[in-house]
Amino acid sequence: MRTSTTALAAAALAASVTGCGGGDKTFDESGMTFTYPGDLKAGRSVGATPSGRVIGIVGFGRDDYIAARGQRSAALPVDALKANLPAVVAGVIPATVHIERHGKLTMVAATEKPPGTANVESQIYFFNGAGRTWQLECRSTPPRRTRIRAACRRALATIKVS
Repeated sequence: MRTSTTALAAAALAASVTGCGGGDKTFDESGMTFTYPGDLKAGRSVGATPSGRVIGIVGFGRDDYIAARGQRSAALPVDALKANLPAVVAGVIPATVHIERHGKLTMVAATEKPPGTANVESQIYFFNGAGRTWQLECRSTPPRRTRIRAACRRALATIKVS
């Protein structure tokens, strides 16, 4: 009898964690997939309207999100992306532009202070795959910065394009 009580308690605990948004979810839009924490909202419920060719968004609110973008044009060489990023994207801090590797993807990464914002910071990642240039923007404000950066690391560790 003791074993069945323990099993019922474990099942109830698992159901309550799942009901509270625990666990990971999968972003899967327009050929890009990645895993993100289950407590983030997705789509319009995030309440953010990032600029550019956004294919999807997950996050907590207006300035705390991960936005995915895909350019239908031909993939741009990584060296060109790195060299031109500060001139092309307003607010990029030139000293932060560098190359990172996540899985099989080589990325140009940088920190951006978006113009017209206060206390907002974005970690941006540009990369090529499946014949396109992609971008992941991890935008945050101080109260949510730690959570968004952790979600961003999770996304980068699991990102795939097809």
